[in-house]
Amino acid sequence: MVKITIYNEDRRFIDRITGDNLFIKIIDGIQCICKDTGNSVIDSYSIIYTLPKNFFIIKETENE
Repeated sequence: MVKITIYNEDRRFIDRITGDNLFIKIIDGIQCICKDTGNSVIDSYSIIYTLPKNFFIIKETENE
């Protein structure tokens, strides 16, 4: 289980996303939160969020 928390430039809480197969990827200079679709194809993912550069993303992994 992965938990990703999003804060704005003033470090105010914006949103929290939890789930499996979540990861952070920089695409063309844009921060993206993505989910692996698991289709066994290279780069098979869907973009859940796109965020500006001045937003902060904190990723935590829970061990089960």
